[in-house]
Formats: sequence, C-alpha cells, structure tokens
Amino acid sequence: MNEDKKFNKNNWPQVTVQNKTSFGIVIDGDPNWDDQRLLINGKYKQNILLKEGEFAILSVKWDAEPDELMMGVEYTKAGSNSAEGLQQEIGQNSETGNLGVSDSNWWAKKWAKFTQLDQNPLSFTLVFEDI
Repeated sequence: MNEDKKFNKNNWPQVTVQNKTSFGIVIDGDPNWDDQRLLINGKYKQNILLKEGEFAILSVKWDAEPDELMMGVEYTKAGSNSAEGLQQEIGQNSETGNLGVSDSNWWAKKWAKFTQLDQNPLSFTLVFEDI
C-alpha cells in the first residue's frame, strides 16, 4: 500500500459510548473478531465496566479503506448473565458514508435501548438508555 494512502490515528473509526442507564454496562471486543484489538479510551483493554453516567471512546487501528465491518463490540449488563448481551458490528454505511452500527443482535433478554447520534464518516456517539 502506498504510504500516502495509509490512514493515521486520526482516521481510525471512533465510537463514543454513553451510559445513561440506571446500571453498569460491560464493554468488550467481539471474540468472533479474533484479529481485532479494541482500544478503549486509547488503551487496549478487555471487559471494562462503564458505570451509570460514564462514557468511553472505542476505536481500532485501521489501515484500510473504510467499510461496513470495521469493529466488533459486545455489551452486557453488569451483574447479569453473560448470555444476556448485545453484539454489534460497526462500520461505514455504504450509502451515507457515515460510521454507525451495521448490524446488532441481542442475546436473550433486551436490557436497554440505544441511539446513534452525531454520525459522520469516522465517528459517532452511541447512547444507551433504560427501556
């Protein structure tokens, strides 16, 4: 790949996750994306607890053209059965060109609702709220 075509850190996909629920949310990279290393607040982390009212910034190193499958993330309600979670694929929408949730699957019981805000080509905000 040409050096001038490479994306730098400023061009990595970035999701700001806000927890506006009445409980904590555990965030982790999707284990099905075994070659992905999820950056949470700029550091490689696993299974972080996002407490009520807190936010975190998720990203991955990305050195290719943006596409619909750039990041895989899992969320579970803190203290709940790990089989009750949400799996999301995040990427750039081919029609709008904005970053967002490409696919979303709840396992078992749905424990929150989410909204996508401030979408642009390389970032957006994901807000979780009580149902």
